[in-house]
Amino acid sequence: MKYSVRKYISKIFFSLIILSTFVMADGADFELDILEYQLDNGLTILILPRPKSPTFSVYMHYRVGSANEITGKTGLAHFIEHLMSKGTHELGTTDYQAEIPLMKQKDVLWRKLSAELKKQNPDRNLAAELTGKFDKLEKMHRKLIVSNEIDKIYLRNGAYRMNASTSFDWTNYFMSLPRNKLKLWCSIESAVMRQPVFREFYTERQVILEERRMRYDTQPWSQMFEQLLAAAYTYHPYGRLVIGVASDIEGFTRKDVEQFYRLYYAPNQAVISIVGDVDPDQSVAMITKYFGDIPRQPDPPPVVTVEPEQQGLRRVEVLFDASPELGIAYHTCGMEDVDKPALDVVAEILVNGRTSRLYKKLVDELQIAVEVSAGEFSLKDPGLFFIFATPRAPYTVEDLEKVIYQEIERIKTEPVGDWELTKIKNQIEADFIKSLESNSGLARALGKYEALSQWEYINRIYRTRKLVSPKDITRVAQKYFKRENRTVSVLVKSETNK
Repeated sequence: MKYSVRKYISKIFFSLIILSTFVMADGADFELDILEYQLDNGLTILILPRPKSPTFSVYMHYRVGSANEITGKTGLAHFIEHLMSKGTHELGTTDYQAEIPLMKQKDVLWRKLSAELKKQNPDRNLAAELTGKFDKLEKMHRKLIVSNEIDKIYLRNGAYRMNASTSFDWTNYFMSLPRNKLKLWCSIESAVMRQPVFREFYTERQVILEERRMRYDTQPWSQMFEQLLAAAYTYHPYGRLVIGVASDIEGFTRKDVEQFYRLYYAPNQAVISIVGDVDPDQSVAMITKYFGDIPRQPDPPPVVTVEPEQQGLRRVEVLFDASPELGIAYHTCGMEDVDKPALDVVAEILVNGRTSRLYKKLVDELQIAVEVSAGEFSLKDPGLFFIFATPRAPYTVEDLEKVIYQEIERIKTEPVGDWELTKIKNQIEADFIKSLESNSGLARALGKYEALSQWEYINRIYRTRKLVSPKDITRVAQKYFKRENRTVSVLVKSETNK
């Protein structure tokens, strides 16, 4: 329930304490008192005081991910995630004013070098000359850089679990700190939001290209997964890996990054979630002092592309010198859809540890698979339901598919028994509660769901999963697990295809 505006250093829109009650697997209750604030510039603040230890966890979520990128500029959100730790006008440098002309000169040289190398018959002598000049400027610039200064400051002040991540719909930056270090965090992170300096631009781009090569291009399962996404989505940007396309990453300019940053990394695009030993009033006052005067920016355009309904089975083969793998995907729904809770339960029924249906059938009884897993994306727009399996030699992916489809037909036609459904719900409930026990886990969930929709989604999904019935399971299975809605990606050992 919303209050009217109240004065709090600057005007802040304040929500009453919202009481969220969860029932644990053993029947015990615990309560979460989430305080919600919004500054005039649109910055959202979520706080849960938890004085059980003299620390707090803090997440900064931005409402931007790979889905907000356009063709030709994929991977920008992930690239900015890397660059955000490189400093500000004061941090990460011994002389920012001396850096400015060097960065401009490097950008000019890189554009010339890239243009020359893209020619059908590049002038190798000119390319070598430009490379030499660029390397000379890079050495000069490096002398002015204090590498990883922000990280070092945090570590000296007791920070831990410090990292960042990028997804399809959001980017986050997070850490845990001693309870008396909120001022330090506000001072640094407000400066980063206000005036980031994307130094080490070209070095970090090479780091990401190497990450792309090591984690995706040379990994058989990742190759299969990338092709599965690409085949399943023909229009929506969810069909691309978050890290982006290598050729796009190679072509990034500083202007590309700065424009994308100005559009998406404003206070009205941000959510700060804090859980731990903090005083809410003091915390809001501190955040307002440091972040309150950062200008709001126009709201960026939403993702409007809608993936059309799939009209037939899609199948792709990925040749790789590796053991066979199987990936199956069905189009489902977005996280706010009424079908989402039942799909979560279906995922647990099919693959929830050693007692799940697919594990028991494929791994234990028939012994035709080494492992099997399933999952369902929690995405803003309609996602995918995945099943992955690795055949045990001499069995094939086709052998696995036959049994998997039999189990899927079973869940579509045979109502789930009360005992099995109760067991699954208890396990989901226990896992859900466990994920929120730590300060970090709860701060992450609050920020993520507020960035995607509303933090109260935590309450809704908890309640609605408990209400899932056998009829709901049958209904969603029949609705989504159809042959014409299926995409299959198979890893085929390349040696057999020579």
